[in-house]
Amino acid sequence: MKRTALLISLFFLILPLSLAYSEVINRIVAFVNDDIITLYELEDRLRQVSGYFPTKLKDMDKKAYINARKMLLEEMINERLTEQKIQELAIVVNDSEIDDAIERIKQINGWTQEDLLQRLKEERISYGKYRQRIGEDLKKVKLINREVKSKIIIKDSQIEKYYRAHRDEFMEEEEVELACIFLFPKSKGEGELKDLKEKAWFIYREIKEGKDFSKMAKRYSMGPGAEEGGKIGSFKVSHLDPVLKKAIEGLPKGEITEPIVAKQGIRIIKVLNRTGGQIKGLSDVRDKIMDILYRDEVKRRYNRWIEEVKKRSYIRVIF
Repeated sequence: MKRTALLISLFFLILPLSLAYSEVINRIVAFVNDDIITLYELEDRLRQVSGYFPTKLKDMDKKAYINARKMLLEEMINERLTEQKIQELAIVVNDSEIDDAIERIKQINGWTQEDLLQRLKEERISYGKYRQRIGEDLKKVKLINREVKSKIIIKDSQIEKYYRAHRDEFMEEEEVELACIFLFPKSKGEGELKDLKEKAWFIYREIKEGKDFSKMAKRYSMGPGAEEGGKIGSFKVSHLDPVLKKAIEGLPKGEITEPIVAKQGIRIIKVLNRTGGQIKGLSDVRDKIMDILYRDEVKRRYNRWIEEVKKRSYIRVIF
């Protein structure tokens, strides 16, 4: 999901718009055959994409505002032409086709439904909107297959070539199993913090000299997992807070960090295990690469097709 997040929201009105303002905001900016695109639609799309109201964006960077409007209008014209052709050919996509497509996306990426929903949340896209986009993509694929009249075939040689050129993209995400000794100050006094640091360094030296981390955690740790020898679970390295991530970077299995001092207290971390961090084999990512290449080919054919459609269409831009 390397797309820009789009949020749909409503303008709220404190006072009625004047007639003059209504005429400006609703004026036509493009004719596309028998369809129209209004300034309201264009600026609403600009707001969704940029995250700013158009007037704010214009004040920030007028050149960027003008270029963005031009690019988005071109995109909207293409969408209108595509929608017109889909309606003309009565191309439809049912719910089961959308379900199958989403399941395939989850399978290719190794996602659970919860993983997908989390990624949509990060992109600020509702699940309903996501299903709508998938449906639109499927209609476009059907349209291209019908218009181009040739099936898209991805060859093994293409998959292998892509894999060789993008091996770093297929690195397994590294996970670490951690144990931790937490030391918390009872007050914010400088004297207590100094004593706590000395205690942390004492514990660190004892462990480095051979004392068992698990037993030291049971004895000294004031945080969760103390009774289990300090075990706090397994984590994706990318999800760790930056300070902790840096502290364990390159730390081998079985090794401990020096005391990590923070406002909340002091931590000594032990890396119990590391998994992942290796490049996946071609067989493990073949379906994902095929999906990438397939989408690229659909896009290429679509762009070529839309240019031909434009030549046969009535398009008039009024800016």
